[in-house]
Parts: sequence; structure tokens; C-alpha cells
Amino acid sequence: MTHLRREGRQVVTRTGAVHVVRHVYYCHECGRTHAPLDEALGLDGTQYSKRARQWCLRIGAALPFAEGEEMLRELTAVQADASVIEAFCARAGSRMEEDVQARTEKPASPAACAHEHLYVGVDGVHAPIRDDQRPWQEVRTGVVFTATAGTDGPTLDQREYLAFLGTMEDFAPRLWECASRWGALHEPHITFLGDGAPANWSLAELLFPGAMQILDFYHACEHLRAIRDLLFGADDPGGITWLDQQCHRLKAGRWNTVMATIRALRPRRGCARRLRTEAEYFVRNRHRMRYLHFRRLGLYIGSGVVESVCKQIVTRRIKVSGARWKPDSCQGMLHLRCAYLSNPTALLDAA
Repeated sequence: MTHLRREGRQVVTRTGAVHVVRHVYYCHECGRTHAPLDEALGLDGTQYSKRARQWCLRIGAALPFAEGEEMLRELTAVQADASVIEAFCARAGSRMEEDVQARTEKPASPAACAHEHLYVGVDGVHAPIRDDQRPWQEVRTGVVFTATAGTDGPTLDQREYLAFLGTMEDFAPRLWECASRWGALHEPHITFLGDGAPANWSLAELLFPGAMQILDFYHACEHLRAIRDLLFGADDPGGITWLDQQCHRLKAGRWNTVMATIRALRPRRGCARRLRTEAEYFVRNRHRMRYLHFRRLGLYIGSGVVESVCKQIVTRRIKVSGARWKPDSCQGMLHLRCAYLSNPTALLDAA
């Protein structure tokens, strides 16, 4: 190791930009020139300390890059423009994608701490992509969580989000890897929550055969709302009362009464076909709508937890006004967003 020189440089830390003087050495064995202080500060080839990069990642995962730049400037001493925040997010997202690929290629290993009851929820939402042929592509989202029993029913406890821009076939091993880390290999009681899409139930049969399948109650109510709009005019106050009544009946296990009520009313002009489609949705998923039975078993029936995955991960960050993402950048941000919401430690480690 040969000492070459003392060299100054500017380093951006959480307390602001500082000028440091480092000793620079040349390593004869590896043929590399380096400054030990750079490694001690965790610069990682940049002029930003690791703590400063972590702040950039957190702000980039939470806000559009331009807004993040303004937020950092107003509230901290870190000076990083939008392009710097975007670059750090892209690099961290790429690292996280590599980690996920590496984990999914290995055989799943039993979790250190298994849960007696595990919930898995999946949904899908489209994201704006820079592709003239396919400007909107589907993001598969998922959440693995546990619930705590209570006098008013179970409540959400721990959770982990995941999201993937791609096909269901490629999403499946990622979901299984996540679930296995939560103890799925121990074959606990598993409840699978979905939005009613046939592909989601096929995924449940593939990965979690024998799991209790429940149509997320929020989605069921969304379809009842769609039926309400087919039966009542926009200015008809009876539609609001009708919807509340049907949601209450459905939750109370009165599926037959709900269907009889739907069939007894005449749809608005031109809405008969759409009403039949909605009615078929309820018939097809009847066994997944036994909400009174599920509640008596102490199961979490959902009240938007599945829908919330899409809103929290994609709508609030990926689908911001004017955004169009390259596929790799979108996937990287999906990783950052999931970590920001459910596993901040992973987000900080990627800096």
C-alpha cells in the first residue's frame, strides 16, 4: 500500500455539505486507488454520505422527485436536486430487484418464526409505461399479513407488500417467496383474499391449495355500488339507502336476499346486459362471500386491505400526474414503495 497524496473533496451529509481532506492510497495487489475515509463515510462512489442517500430514498419513495427536492431543501440541510434523488432511487431499486431475483431462484426455506394464521391478498392495477404499443401495463400487487383477534373482530397486525410489473406467471414465485418467509412452508391456516378476478383464484389454487378463499368485502361492496348505478338514477336518493342495506345484508350472510332484491328490480334503460354480468359475478363467487360464516370463524374478511395495496403502492406514487415510467425504473420504484410502506429497514439498507 503506497500513500499517494492528500486530496480534498466536498461531501454532502445530513448536516449539509462539508469539505474534507482524505489520504489517498494505491494498492499494489488489487491495482486500485482508494481513500479509506470515503469507505468510512459510506460514500459508495458518490459525494453523498449513506445517511444523506437514505433520506433521498425515503423522500423519493414518498413523493415525486421534484416535490422531494423541494421538501429536502425546506426541511433539511441536504442539497439534492430531482435528478440526484431519481438516480439514487434507480440504483437502490435495481439492487432490490437483484435481491428478489436471487431469493426466488433459491429453494424456499422455512421461516424462523411461523404464524398460526397467515393472510395473503392480491390485486392488480395498471401503471403508465413508456411504451407506444402498451402505454398502460398491469402491476400485480400483493400483501402478506397477520391479524390480531379482538372483541370487534380481527384487526391488521404485521404486513409486507410486494408488487411486480409483469405476468402472473412471473409474479407467482415472488409471492410464494414472500409467503414462505412468513411461514407458509409450515402449512399454517392460510386465508386468501382476492378481488374476484379468476386469475387470482387460480393463483391461490396453485400456491396455497386448501386455503380459505374470501372475496375481499370492499370489492363486493364496489360491485354492489356498480349494480346500484344500473338500477337507480344519479339523483335518486333511494339508491344510497338501497346500497347501504345490501352491503349490510351481504355482511350478515344474507346472500340469497341480496340476489333476490337485485333480480326483483328493473335495470335502467340499456343496462340489462351489464346487470347480468354483475349478477354473474356474485353467483360465481358465492362461496367466497359467506361473510357471516367467515366472521364466526374469526377470519379477517377485508374492508379494503386488498384494494389499499394498489392505492398505497401504485396510485399514490406511480400514477402521479404526468408520470410515464421505463419498465425497469417502474419496477425499482415499486420495490422502494413497498419497502417504504412495510419494511423501512430494507429501504435504508439499499442506499
